[in-house]
Amino acid sequence: MSELALRCVSALGFVAMLGIAWLCAEERRRPSWRLLGWGVGSQLLLGVLLLETAVGSAFFGAMDAVVGILEACTDAGVRFVFGSLADTGFSFALRVLPIIVVMGSLFAVLYHLGVMQRVVAALAALLARTMGISGAES
Repeated sequence: MSELALRCVSALGFVAMLGIAWLCAEERRRPSWRLLGWGVGSQLLLGVLLLETAVGSAFFGAMDAVVGILEACTDAGVRFVFGSLADTGFSFALRVLPIIVVMGSLFAVLYHLGVMQRVVAALAALLARTMGISGAES
């Protein structure tokens, strides 16, 4: 598939998501153009920032390293628990489920320590101020 076709598929998906949001809206006759503009603009800005700048490349490189470390630790745990069974080939139970358990445990610890609440509160405050919506909506 050509790059233009892929971009058209992405644009169609974006329009479909806007259509679904419009169908779920309480006031379909009077959409909040300011809210739509801020939402679409912030998504485009974030996309350009992450995909087209050195900052975005550094961010994705750092996240790739963190995910690689978590995956290596998970693999070591699987090998410790299951031994040579881990070397029999791909198994959903031995490759995918342990990563889900590790990520769930990590976020449970972050929630217990109060880190996740602070992150959610900061993002809610940022979105509430910039988009003019409530913290619960954001």
